Amino acid sequence: MSRYLVVLLYNLALLAALPFFLPVSAGRHLRRNGGLRGLRARLGLAAPARRPRISPGAVWIHLVSYGEVVTAAPFVETLLRESGRPAAIWTTTPTGYRAARKAFPELPVNYLPIDLPLNWPFLFGRYRPSVFISLEALFWPNLLIFLDLFRVPAVLINGRLSPRSFRRYLKARPLLAPLLKRVSALGMRSQPEADWIVRLGAPAGRVRATGSLKYDLVIERAARIDPESVRREYGLPGNCLVFGSIHPEEEALALSVSRRLLEEFPGLKIILAPRHLERSRLVELLAESGQAFQAVSSFQTPLAAPFLLLDRMGCLNRAYAAGRAAFVGGSLTIFGDGGHNLVEPAAFGRPVAFGPHAWNFREESGLLLDCGGGVLVRSETELHQFFRRTLLDPAWADAAGNRALEAVRKRTGGVERSVAIVRDLLTNGINEAA
Repeated sequence: MSRYLVVLLYNLALLAALPFFLPVSAGRHLRRNGGLRGLRARLGLAAPARRPRISPGAVWIHLVSYGEVVTAAPFVETLLRESGRPAAIWTTTPTGYRAARKAFPELPVNYLPIDLPLNWPFLFGRYRPSVFISLEALFWPNLLIFLDLFRVPAVLINGRLSPRSFRRYLKARPLLAPLLKRVSALGMRSQPEADWIVRLGAPAGRVRATGSLKYDLVIERAARIDPESVRREYGLPGNCLVFGSIHPEEEALALSVSRRLLEEFPGLKIILAPRHLERSRLVELLAESGQAFQAVSSFQTPLAAPFLLLDRMGCLNRAYAAGRAAFVGGSLTIFGDGGHNLVEPAAFGRPVAFGPHAWNFREESGLLLDCGGGVLVRSETELHQFFRRTLLDPAWADAAGNRALEAVRKRTGGVERSVAIVRDLLTNGINEAA
């Protein structure tokens, strides 16, 4: 099938879907406090904000949502410091927009329009970016085509492909390969992912395994937190356990494990961090079981109750710092999100337990299991045994935590390798990089 016919069919399908897509997208955007102007910007009906103004020739960086903004912060800071070029941040969701405004207050932050072909000539013709960088997410077809037409190098950084996504994309290889050939450079998180993107049609000479930006991020963030200060702030003892990012279907199990541990270890403190605050039943479950707790949002020192509930965002990393060991949720059942960030507690030298469904973090789970800093748990009994061992055998817990930390440290360097890709493009130009 001709690539021109593919693009035509894609745009016809896009236009046909708009009457159904727009009401859903608009409702979601407004529910997340994105505002009418943000919605108009997503539709391509609002020009970028005038202050701060987008400079011609700026480096454009696309960070889809909150998670990408957080992950990309060290990369963005290093790139701007080394290149000396102006930059502009583009995001897709209201949470990403707010996070980017907070993380990069000096930079222009705007919503990236949806992939309608009429949206791109205005933006690229007026502002002429020097390079367009996308973090993790593959490029949209019309966006790639117009980047190519305007001779703007397209770069994928921290690219990720799960085995499931690769198998799905492989079926569409004839459609994907012509688009991937328009990408000037692709930095993938691991060698298997680099091999997969080449099999999907990306030119091998443009693909590098740069490593994940996540390792640099967690080590940098951990270095800024003093565990003892956190313990003093909340009145926590050294024996403190953390259930991080637990999903609603894991909450009853977490409380059952906690009750068994509290019976054996008086004075133990347990931190509970639900992943989805709006869906969590932890308050209700704690009340039903007669367990006393204090919430971070209304905390008063010292912590008298056995449970500390993290009922606001942004506290989990500090909890991992204060903990003796951690379980990372979203991984015990197939209904989770495929796990969550396993290396955050490891960056503080804590042994980490996780369930068998951490498929979004295969590399990280394999890394921790191989070094002996992580433990795979499949049931309530195994999770109880993990935490019990950390309390009964401090020497084992310290050794496992140190192995986890060392394994994470050895994986750092993704920021510098990713910056090098962009630096080469800016220095040598698109033709040489291709």
